[in-house]
Amino acid sequence: MEKLKVLLFVCVSTLCFQPLTANNAPIPDIMDRSMADIVGSWAYDVQNVDPQYAKGILHIEKEKGKYVLNIQGAEGSMIPTEELTVDGSEVKFVVYVEGDRVSITLNFDGDSFSGDGSSSSGPFTLSGKRIPDPK
Repeated sequence: MEKLKVLLFVCVSTLCFQPLTANNAPIPDIMDRSMADIVGSWAYDVQNVDPQYAKGILHIEKEKGKYVLNIQGAEGSMIPTEELTVDGSEVKFVVYVEGDRVSITLNFDGDSFSGDGSSSSGPFTLSGKRIPDPK
């Protein structure tokens, strides 16, 4: 009878503690993966702005542990961003367009994003999709 109690205790203990170790391991991987998912090139469309600013490409890289976001405009010129913050799937940054400060917040979900921004001309919305890596 005593052996049965010990065996039962070992079985219950094993079952109770196993989910804790199984659940703890993947959490960092999931967080790293979601933050790394924003790296790449993203085609965007902006509503309620002048036509020359309505389309372009966001280039997001991670250099020396920090994210860098540059905007490729319709003419192909690269515009750097400032005050870039990445918090999970949310990205915030500031860009200056013709001297006007433009604040933008994006929310990434898989291979697409949506967001909003504001400038002295008023608020606007934008959306985009990942451009497949040609490699």
